[in-house]
Amino acid sequence: MLTDSCLEGQFSNDDGTELVRLASCCLQYEPRERPNPKLVVSALILLQKETKVPSYELMGVQTTTSLSPLSPLAEACLRMDFTAIHDVMEKLSSKDDEGRTTEFIEHGPMISPMVYARRSLCYLMNEMPEEALDDAMQAQVISPLWHIASYLQAASLFALKTEPVAHVALKEGAALEAKKTGLATNGQ
Repeated sequence: MLTDSCLEGQFSNDDGTELVRLASCCLQYEPRERPNPKLVVSALILLQKETKVPSYELMGVQTTTSLSPLSPLAEACLRMDFTAIHDVMEKLSSKDDEGRTTEFIEHGPMISPMVYARRSLCYLMNEMPEEALDDAMQAQVISPLWHIASYLQAASLFALKTEPVAHVALKEGAALEAKKTGLATNGQ
């Protein structure tokens, strides 16, 4: 049997043959000729050898244990808890909105990253993660050192099932937040 070099030695010939047969069935043109998902899962369970090893280890994905203690907003983004994200953003936005009316009157219209952040969260709540990511990125363009933009990018990336990239965005947000709180602590 012809096997990808990275899979050599991973399967017995019988298991390899079964895996190829299963993959071939899944690639059938007509949907009615394809196996149902339950059959695929049950066939793969029979082929699984290392049941005690977590999937993130098998895939080489780093876990969140390397992160330092997370802020409530970072934790909410990691859990995809949109209500908690909203609550934290509401508290932060009331602080950020102070003085905006005067600034608007004195200087005219301005672009606020919070507008994009709020819309990003709305998109996430409506299961539109690509749009949410776009708005979170726009918020970061407006305010590159704003940790909320990175956290919303992380939540969007988690929703898009790109966990390794999402963890990077989460770490960036945590670093920006730590820098901001460090500056606030040192400045007082």
